[in-house]
Amino acid sequence: KRASDEYQKGVNELKEILGKVPKDEALPFAQYYQNTVIPAMEKVRKPADELELLVGREFWPFPTYGDLLFSVD
Repeated sequence: KRASDEYQKGVNELKEILGKVPKDEALPFAQYYQNTVIPAMEKVRKPADELELLVGREFWPFPTYGDLLFSVD
């Protein structure tokens, strides 16, 4: 499966999951993030990492790992 397809599918799933975050109490909110949101984010990370290596820097809309590591002020 192509990384771009996998990425788009994961982003769509993550958007749906984020729309269902319980907002009434702190504990269910935290548990939902731990058990549902974070695993969905990890699922998106793998194809995003692959795409970062394939897409030209001028077209990549996010900071790269290098940007994050070496641009600390």
